[in-house]
Amino acid sequence: KLGRKLRITGKGRCNVTNDCDVRTFMANVPHNPKFLYSAVNAFTPADAMRFFEELGVPLKTERGGRVFPVSDNANDVADRLEAWLRGRGVRVVRNRAEAIEYDAGGAVCGVRTDRGVIPCRAAVVCTGGASYPGTRRRRRSSRHRPRAVARAARKPGRLLRRACRSRAAKRHADRARKRKGDP
Repeated sequence: KLGRKLRITGKGRCNVTNDCDVRTFMANVPHNPKFLYSAVNAFTPADAMRFFEELGVPLKTERGGRVFPVSDNANDVADRLEAWLRGRGVRVVRNRAEAIEYDAGGAVCGVRTDRGVIPCRAAVVCTGGASYPGTRRRRRSSRHRPRAVARAARKPGRLLRRACRSRAAKRHADRARKRKGDP
């Protein structure tokens, strides 16, 4: 299933956002709020609430401004997000992503995996992580592998670099670059 970590957030209830303005939201980010500044201003907590309501996830606000689905079930959020992706033609592929392929003009043209190249115009590489053992997929190899490749974003190179901030993902990306011959 997609969204394993999402399905267990908030003790299985999924705190989707906080019902507050951008300034209050940013003031309550404990570490490096500047990192989130442009994202939160482009998609505010009010936008997030409107988005989930439009997806068909009714919301409620609890003490402290925390916003949860009325059902108190994170699966409702994850299921609706998955349906939203599929409704927009996003193809979710579970392979080991090794590199993003670019054409001569520098545009994304595919994702190289352990099973071949998947052609696409944009890609999001989701690496997952080991922060909670129950969310890891069992694998034959002990090496960390990216979990999903989805055709959905416009600037996948930037997203890949952001996704590769975890140590395991960085090691994986470094190994892939060395195999390819990049510095």
